[in-house]
Amino acid sequence: MSTSWKTCWFGTLVVSLLVIASNLSAADARFTATQICKAGIAVVMGRDPGAMKVDRVEKDVIFLSYVRPDDRKRWAYKCKLEGQKILWGADEGRWRTHPADSVITFDAGTTSLTVVERFSDRSSTKKTFTVQQLGK
Repeated sequence: MSTSWKTCWFGTLVVSLLVIASNLSAADARFTATQICKAGIAVVMGRDPGAMKVDRVEKDVIFLSYVRPDDRKRWAYKCKLEGQKILWGADEGRWRTHPADSVITFDAGTTSLTVVERFSDRSSTKKTFTVQQLGK
């Protein structure tokens, strides 16, 4: 009787841990790297993330672009994630990682993604996006 109780208890524990782990994985995967990059570039450039298009992905680098509506000029960027930081640069330019460059971070919440751009003078810009605003 005690062996079957232990087996049942262990089985329940394993199932509970699997459910918790799958919920954590789902929470971590609410926002994709593409969505986070769209949000980051949108904050930096003051644009609608819905206008951002993914041109290509090479390893961990996402290449994005958008067309500015007023003059139809195409602007292209590269982006990658490093922990909670969003690293970016012009698609053919340098990564914006110089100490004088702004630092862009993100925080993925339950239903929203918040991006903060901090400048060297300690001022900042903060914007929060929903999954719907960021598209796929």
